Amino acid sequence: MSYKSFALVGATGSVGKNVFDALIAQNVSFLVLTRKSSDSSDKLPTSPNVKVVKVDYENSAEVSAVLKENKVDVLISAVNSVAGGESQYVLADSAKAAGVKLFVPSEFGSVTAGASVKLLKDKDDFAKYLKKIGLPSARVFTGLFFIYIPAVVGYIVDQKFNVVGKGHTKASFSALEDIGGFVAYILTHLPAEQLNDKIFRLQSEYLTLSEVAAKVGLPPNHVDKLPGDLAESFLGVLQRLIEDGQGSTGWDYEANKEDPEAAGSANVLWPDHEWKTITPALFSK
Repeated sequence: MSYKSFALVGATGSVGKNVFDALIAQNVSFLVLTRKSSDSSDKLPTSPNVKVVKVDYENSAEVSAVLKENKVDVLISAVNSVAGGESQYVLADSAKAAGVKLFVPSEFGSVTAGASVKLLKDKDDFAKYLKKIGLPSARVFTGLFFIYIPAVVGYIVDQKFNVVGKGHTKASFSALEDIGGFVAYILTHLPAEQLNDKIFRLQSEYLTLSEVAAKVGLPPNHVDKLPGDLAESFLGVLQRLIEDGQGSTGWDYEANKEDPEAAGSANVLWPDHEWKTITPALFSK
């Protein structure tokens, strides 16, 4: 293991909580940064391996001082990419000034390298900023989270598995537990040269939406658009991305096509891990 000390931002979010749990399972000590105005750290389980520090995310000097004092090698950002996207730039500058060696940005979704859709492009722009300031990054593309599938197919509106298009295009889907575990595993097991400025493409499942429908025991309801307000939301955009092949972690924006061999190609880096599968329980909550 090249890196010895870690800091996690966004530890109570969906991805962050799973990274938090996985780091504890790896029995490593790490720092958790939370906002001064937040009581979110109270929701975290206590552990002798975890030190929680409240900081002002907008105060680069303050954040940098904390990272430097704790000799942090790796900063993992699991902040909400919509609400906290701008904060990542302050975190990046702080990390660079503190001598942090690796930044794991809040990607954790569809491929963003070369993307033009705003939310995805924003993530790619941030990755370019990390490169510009000379701070190595490790980007993790996961495809769609299992827990978001009911929303993406409009089940939360009409209790139907709505599919825009034919639903025959393969896409990548990942369980939050697999994402958190993967991040913790590679950071604590891989050498720096396999982490620095690398992209990791993982997936728990590689299925079409029609195949997902079959796994959860629901008939695919083919529609022109998602029900209610979902059609114009980012969820509607995600369905179109999936139909076009861009829901795969093997998607290549430069070539404008998927490389099936790239989809989930990072899974092999976590040997002997049993990846989770989609079950009907996902739609029974």
